Amino acid sequence: QWQDFVHELAHVLKHAGNQFNMNRMFRELQEYQANSFMYHFCVPTFMLEKISLPRMQSEAIKLIGDTFNVTYPFAAKRLEMYKRKQFSIHWHQKLYQMN
Repeated sequence: QWQDFVHELAHVLKHAGNQFNMNRMFRELQEYQANSFMYHFCVPTFMLEKISLPRMQSEAIKLIGDTFNVTYPFAAKRLEMYKRKQFSIHWHQKLYQMN
C-alpha cells in the first residue's frame, strides 16, 4: 500500500490532466516518471548511501526491504537501480580521467 500510495502521490505532485485523454506514449512517460519517483521516494539515495550493504545481494535486498519497509522485489529493483547508477558514475569518471 505504501508503494502504491507514493506512486499515486507522484501523479498528484508532478502531473495534470486526465490520463485517459492523453496520447499513449505520454501516458507511458507519466507512468515511468511516477515509478521512478516511487523508487526514489521510498528508498532515497542519500539514505541508501549511508547503509553498509552486505556483499551478498540477497542479504542486501533483505536489509533494504526491512529498513525501508518495502517488499523484497521492490528492494531488489531499487538496489539494481542504485548499482547501475554507481557503475555509470564510476564509468564516466574513468572516461573523464582518460581525456
